[in-house]
Amino acid sequence: MMRLCIIGLSLAVLLPAQSSRELVTAGNEAYQAGEYEQALDSYRLAQTVSPQDAVSKFNEGAALYRQGEFDDAADAFRSATKAAKAAADSRLEAKGLFNLGNALLQNAETSHGHDPQTALNSVRQGAAAYRQALGLDPQLTAAAENLQIARTRTRTLLKQQQQQQSQQNPSDSQDLQKEIEEQLERQQELSEDTQEEQSEPDESEQNRQEQADRQRELQRESEELAEQAQQNPEQQPTQEQLEQAAAEQEQAANQLEQGQMDEASDSQQRAEDHLSQALEQLQSQSKGSEGQQEQAESASQQEAANPRQSQSQSQPLQALEVSPEDILDQERSSRERRNTLSGQQQQPVEKDW
Repeated sequence: MMRLCIIGLSLAVLLPAQSSRELVTAGNEAYQAGEYEQALDSYRLAQTVSPQDAVSKFNEGAALYRQGEFDDAADAFRSATKAAKAAADSRLEAKGLFNLGNALLQNAETSHGHDPQTALNSVRQGAAAYRQALGLDPQLTAAAENLQIARTRTRTLLKQQQQQQSQQNPSDSQDLQKEIEEQLERQQELSEDTQEEQSEPDESEQNRQEQADRQRELQRESEELAEQAQQNPEQQPTQEQLEQAAAEQEQAANQLEQGQMDEASDSQQRAEDHLSQALEQLQSQSKGSEGQQEQAESASQQEAANPRQSQSQSQPLQALEVSPEDILDQERSSRERRNTLSGQQQQPVEKDW
């Protein structure tokens, strides 16, 4: 799993109640000690005192993120982003969107092996969050860097998805190949019978009608094979050859019924050619899929042999960070400033997470 530092905030936020501020401070201290469950309790309790407080919602997302609960963290960051927007705090909103993108991309990493489509959707949503963050705060350069990573991973997931689709049912491809081979063999047998009919012109009309019926049956089977090939986009060349074979077989059947034996033989030969080309296209596509699979396996082996290089190529996500010590220092500094100020007016308190 990629290493990602959660974004840190240095914000001037006016909390509406002393108890809410104290709860957030207690949560920060627990967070700094690595006691994330205790921190979550404090942040959630602060939200009961101040339901619209974006900071405690944001902090909840950070604690959930540290516990590896990326899906729940994403929900918390969404809630924090909405609260910040309602409070017209665009800076906090931007950072909430940034961390939302981080949580979504981390969630994609954990869900990729189980559900590639879910991972792809998560990465796309993460990219959208980064774009929105940049729209609010163009100076948030980490969001720009992570956006590029999200785009790269989107392309990678799409490519993997296409490869999986082509390799999803290798037995189906093998079955289709076998059916085309049998179809070609039957067409060749019928072509030989037609040539014998040419050498024996006294054969009855009934025999020619039987050959026409056999030809129409082969035409129907070629059309069914073309429909099978249509299920896989990579088999489009095979599909086109099968459709052309079916068209030639239909023409051959009509010519057989009319006693045009020479013309029917030519149409049958063209049908054989298209069936042969369909088979070659399918075999070529199967070899290409095997080659892609071998390359993927080779890349995986290389990554296992050189994990340091692989980590460099994976481009870990960038994030802003304020150390836990900074969090507490900022709390202490804020309290000292408040104590030295004259008058009764409450001053903004700097908060992190």
